[in-house]
Amino acid sequence: MWANWQTQGALSVVKTVGSYIAASRQASSDRAWQKYNNQMTRLQNANNQNNLTENENMLIERTSREAYNIRVSEYKTEASADVASGAIGAEGNSVNLVMKDIQRNAAKAHSALTTDFNYSVESIRNQQEQSAFQTELQLDKKSIPSPSIATSLLGSVADVTSEYLGSKFGTGKYATRS
Repeated sequence: MWANWQTQGALSVVKTVGSYIAASRQASSDRAWQKYNNQMTRLQNANNQNNLTENENMLIERTSREAYNIRVSEYKTEASADVASGAIGAEGNSVNLVMKDIQRNAAKAHSALTTDFNYSVESIRNQQEQSAFQTELQLDKKSIPSPSIATSLLGSVADVTSEYLGSKFGTGKYATRS
């Protein structure tokens, strides 16, 4: 009976060590997978941020071009009105009103362009913040514990001790009946 108990104890220790090795490999694999998924999530956010920055740069370029075109149009219109009024000999309040009307229309166009630009920039900023926020929510931050050989061996020792005491006091499966 003593040999059975020893064999059972040795098998329990071997089984515990094998379980520990398998659990260690699984924990390592889980950490690698978690790291990979988090990196892919961060790369997606970086791609989103780059796209949004590119959109912002195109917006700045387009707005600058439109502002330039508004100014050119204002100068050409003022010059045409000035030439036309000079050709017919008009002067005074009527010419001044036409010039102020041209300037007012250019100012309105400029104001609308600036307002649209500001709204678009704010929208891009909100999208950038939303992308960063979503990334933080999608990251897997759970801790993947490493198995402890000491804990595993303590469990094995508890099993062996239970078998030993059971065989000694006649309650275990290797107990000797007298």
